[in-house]
Amino acid sequence: ESKLVNVDSNQLLTASASAKDVVYGMLFADASIAGQGFSPEQIAQNLSGKGAVKIESGKFASFDIWQNIGQIFDLLGSVGQSDELRQIGADFSRFPNETNFSRFEAAFDLKNGKGGTSEITLAIPEQDMNIALLMNGTFGLDMSLDFLGKIRFMPESKYYQDMKKTFSDFEQADGSIELPFPIPIGGTLMKPTVNLKSIE
Repeated sequence: ESKLVNVDSNQLLTASASAKDVVYGMLFADASIAGQGFSPEQIAQNLSGKGAVKIESGKFASFDIWQNIGQIFDLLGSVGQSDELRQIGADFSRFPNETNFSRFEAAFDLKNGKGGTSEITLAIPEQDMNIALLMNGTFGLDMSLDFLGKIRFMPESKYYQDMKKTFSDFEQADGSIELPFPIPIGGTLMKPTVNLKSIE
């Protein structure tokens, strides 16, 4: 049983998961997890439970999928003959390898070291893009990822009007525009990957 308030996420992951310099920001968490074993590896494989995690104003130092997502928008722009989508792709491709975010939230159910998640929200204000990456799927305590992500453009986004012009049918209750195609995200937290073939 654990409640964490204003915990340094980098220090915590460095000590508990050997994931140094991957996630930065002050962490809030509420979790109930149980497991057994004679070594950290055995315990990790048997852990089960549930919880919720939130980090505000943080950074993923290794979240370098933006170039791949930029290629997706370039592909969409080419197919749909949309200069706006191609421009968004070009902007995404110029993002740095690290990802600054205003909010990261996740709820999870852990069973035998694997987590099935509810919706993960990653809110990114960078360069006035004001987008949210929503992900559903599973993760492992070995840092493996198997998610489907969707991108929402918030009303504050500099590309919101372009998105609304093309995808007005996909406006959400909060006014954001959610693009109607999933983005397969795999690999690991250290090195996430996007399955471009699947998207094509």
